[in-house]
Amino acid sequence: KIEPIHTLSDHTKAVCALEANSTYIFSGSFDGTIRVWDRHTLTTTKILTGHQGGVCTMAVCGGRLISGSIDIRVWNLETLALERILQGHNGGVNELAVAENKVLGGFDDALIRVWDTTSWEVERVLEGHVGAVYAIALDESRLFSASFDKCIRVWY
Repeated sequence: KIEPIHTLSDHTKAVCALEANSTYIFSGSFDGTIRVWDRHTLTTTKILTGHQGGVCTMAVCGGRLISGSIDIRVWNLETLALERILQGHNGGVNELAVAENKVLGGFDDALIRVWDTTSWEVERVLEGHVGAVYAIALDESRLFSASFDKCIRVWY
């Protein structure tokens, strides 16, 4: 039988996003915050604020944490400071994924947007779903997306 050894419970609303690196655990919540937990002491070391809504997705991209809500924020993992807010999208992001020098987002407007992490500009918008995009997965050569439209699309 597997038992929990510790409970981290400082958020005020549901936790719906989780990421980790070698130093921190990041939890995103409907309370609009990201708690940064020390992996060894399991205590909150910082609270990242500023999102326009609940934080429902996160991805670690090199030395950055990308977090998604109604807005998408890029945080420096060394300083835990906000670096930028990504532009070029409408409405909430449901899923973030990273691949090489790209950040991909699945959105309520049924689109997938791809940002280049050197310029932080939208380099491509993928159309094909007719419902909100809720999940993205990647392999070596393909992108898979799942949507409220009851479909999984495969992109090359």
